[in-house]
Amino acid sequence: MNYLRKFAVQILLLEIVLLLTIISSEILYMPVSRLIRAVRHDIFRRSIVDEYIIGTDGVPSIDLGMIKSEYIGVQYVPVAVIQTGLQHYAEHDRASIDKFLNCTDLIIEKAVRKDSMAILSYTYGYPVYNMNSPWRCAMAQGQALQLMTRADEITGNPRYLAFGDSLMNLMLLSIEQGGVTHKLTPSAWWYEEYADDHNRQIMVLNGMMFTLLGLHEFYTYTGSRKAALLFNNGINALLWQLPSYDRKGHSYYDILHTPAGGDYQQIHVTQLRELYEITGYEEFNYYHLKWEKFQNSPHLIQLFSAPPKMLIGVYLFIFVCLLILGELVTLFFWSKKKIVNREAN
Repeated sequence: MNYLRKFAVQILLLEIVLLLTIISSEILYMPVSRLIRAVRHDIFRRSIVDEYIIGTDGVPSIDLGMIKSEYIGVQYVPVAVIQTGLQHYAEHDRASIDKFLNCTDLIIEKAVRKDSMAILSYTYGYPVYNMNSPWRCAMAQGQALQLMTRADEITGNPRYLAFGDSLMNLMLLSIEQGGVTHKLTPSAWWYEEYADDHNRQIMVLNGMMFTLLGLHEFYTYTGSRKAALLFNNGINALLWQLPSYDRKGHSYYDILHTPAGGDYQQIHVTQLRELYEITGYEEFNYYHLKWEKFQNSPHLIQLFSAPPKMLIGVYLFIFVCLLILGELVTLFFWSKKKIVNREAN
């Protein structure tokens, strides 16, 4: 009879723990996900950026640490320099503007010149996509255009817009020609965030949209026909490929159907809203609203539709912690009951 009673208690405990997991995950998702990322970084060394230090000159020093068991270490990462520069610009005080210009000038200084092109080259391998050094990045080329327009606005120095033009020259070339572009059709061009001589179609979504936003800013500021051509052809490719990135309301990070983890779902939502405001294309608004609805839906709904890995990890962590706590409480009461029964006898 005691065994049946214990079994019934265990079933009841599991039901209570499951219910508490569902409820508490809505409250504890952010702190638990941060804890999981910290453990993954400190124990398994699986962080993409191991150390990110911004110097007194405003330029970041990036230690990539270990990526997929391969040591990468301290590297010059163009996108990190660009995005740090854009953050300095957003603060817009005198000291921050100086730091912004330091980042912008470093991008120009480090660029590889070839014919009329400026290439923001990566000189380390990237094991996530089996990239060999050196490789090229359309996202870096596109976001650097935003540095150049803003540096021109501040200084009036013509070298910044001239450099922007040379950045776009690389984007006119297909990956086979040493560029960064998948020319899907003559008027539909996808700008590859991870481009090397293997010419694989990785087609990272956020990288493509960051590139388009950079091209649009450059066109708006300069009226460049080259920027307009690149932007319009990129928009055509994005409209064509965007349905392939839909994962029942969640989004994919790349065309290989890697689920968008971390903050990438929210990045996609924000980028699509911006592109809809620029172009007026309803396709962008459709996926913006669909992916935003998924992003804001209860975690239980996400779990049974297209769960991100982090959400699964958070649920398992909370469930196991509550189960252990429940087992300890149950064990305490059973032990106390045995003591009471002995004293009564």
